[in-house]
Amino acid sequence: MLFDAATKAMETVQMLLQIAAADREKIKETGRISSSILIVHQGLLERPIASPNWLAQKSGLSQATVNTCLQKLQEL
Repeated sequence: MLFDAATKAMETVQMLLQIAAADREKIKETGRISSSILIVHQGLLERPIASPNWLAQKSGLSQATVNTCLQKLQEL
């Protein structure tokens, strides 16, 4: 039973890593703002429930840039 749980956890982690990699590829196609979006995306991977204020502080990006990045991520 413990082995099954560990196996399932590893499968879930691998799936999430694949999704994150696919997301990064889509983000790279967004143009000039892609580098900022990638920074915000990484912040969200580290802390999935994050406020725009926290993301701005963590990333060093302006609040306006973070908000634009979040909007672009929603559109993907």
